[in-house]
Amino acid sequence: MEFQNMLLILGMGCGHKNLKVDTKFTDDKMVEDCPGFPHRYNLRGSDNDFGSPASIETGRVEVNFVGRAFTAVALPIPQPEGYLPVRAWWLSD
Repeated sequence: MEFQNMLLILGMGCGHKNLKVDTKFTDDKMVEDCPGFPHRYNLRGSDNDFGSPASIETGRVEVNFVGRAFTAVALPIPQPEGYLPVRAWWLSD
């Protein structure tokens, strides 16, 4: 399985700075793990711009699934919301 490097800029809420996160990305929903990146999250797109991630989530994404992002460290995703908004993103090889 090949992964792409993805840089995500995540919104942390009012009054907080954005969080910059390096991830390994795949658009394959069947991939469960990535060596060296033990934390798995799902990316959801918006209804208006399908294919561009709008949020990163801890739960299952059935509608507007964009892909999976794997990180080396756990993200501070608030509960019970279970997601953070994606402000910007870039892919590289």
